[in-house]
Amino acid sequence: MRRAVALLAPAKINLALAVTAKRADGYHELRSVFATLDLADRVRVAPYRRLEVRIAPDVGAPPGDDLASRAVRAFAGAIGREPAAFVQIRKCIPVAAGLGGGSSDAGAVLRALATIWQRARSMRFAMPSRVAPSPRGCCATTRGTICSAPRGVSARPSPRRARALRSTASPSR
Repeated sequence: MRRAVALLAPAKINLALAVTAKRADGYHELRSVFATLDLADRVRVAPYRRLEVRIAPDVGAPPGDDLASRAVRAFAGAIGREPAAFVQIRKCIPVAAGLGGGSSDAGAVLRALATIWQRARSMRFAMPSRVAPSPRGCCATTRGTICSAPRGVSARPSPRRARALRSTASPSR
């Protein structure tokens, strides 16, 4: 087993968001363009004998119902192993501020687990979309301006759109 992995989970801000068709599972498809910010939570994940998640300051979620715990259980279930990990999250992103802190934390937890459990390919292909964090959680691994497709589909960097958005948002001189 690998040692602990520490990552930053950056905040994000939506630049564009489209809510599209409602799916059979009750979720709506989302397409968005968002940018990561320098503000980030600190996430540390280590192998452990059981699942334990500590978030400070407290986010108000019932024990085991926070997005980080759900991400560990979902990934472990998808690859057929016990959800045994010690997760520590130091919140710097304000809770419920619309900056994607919970999704970004869950994305960082998944990335750390993929490293610890040596299952990077499994994370990409085996995550059930009904329990996986949204593609916006991918900002844990990608910085800059990002385009995301429907839930459960990878997000991708978008340098051209970032330039276009900057140029349209700039005041004329």
